[in-house]
Amino acid sequence: MDYTYDYTTGNLKIDYQTNMGKATTTIARPLENSPSLKSFVVKAEDFTSIKAENISPITISSDDIKNILSSHIKDYRILCPGKVVRVDFADNTSEKMVLKDPDVFDIHRCLFIAIAKHLYKDTYTPEGIEYKATLLSYEKKYAKIVNSAIKNHEKKEKEKLLKLQKEKEEKEQIKRKRARNLKRREQLHKKKIEEQIIIQKEAIIRANDEKRK
Repeated sequence: MDYTYDYTTGNLKIDYQTNMGKATTTIARPLENSPSLKSFVVKAEDFTSIKAENISPITISSDDIKNILSSHIKDYRILCPGKVVRVDFADNTSEKMVLKDPDVFDIHRCLFIAIAKHLYKDTYTPEGIEYKATLLSYEKKYAKIVNSAIKNHEKKEKEKLLKLQKEKEEKEQIKRKRARNLKRREQLHKKKIEEQIIIQKEAIIRANDEKRK
């Protein structure tokens, strides 16, 4: 059995390889949308290019689904740079990681410890969790989870920065436009005053000419 967690949609894709062929199915947020879920059945229709009558359904229990999701990192947030990180998991739980001196901040190590803590905090001591985190870092599955979480987080942060930059540019454009409009109104007002002065001067000259006559 192989599975892939989509960090954007929260969907869980499960692939099965049997002697009859391969089946693929997607579970959309099972723990959120189906609180009463007892098990999930992969039906024969999910198999491709195989006769349905030759295949028996495969059942995945809700516990299996929870175990799969419990180790997947949905995202993490650095609450205090280089010191405190909150790690959010796909099963809607979180772990708060606090760096202790003299350790040096390493987000990869932080996430491995977060996974180990999430999976074994009821079983192991803090020292045991550190040891389990080291073991997990050698497993391809968990290395993939951590690398994907970091890549996903950096992508989101980049999108946030681009959005903030775009908003900043839009505000600056609005500010420049307002400045241009204000300058234009001031120029029109100044021109109007100058025209009024010219009109008044001409009126005074005409009045003086009429007096001389």
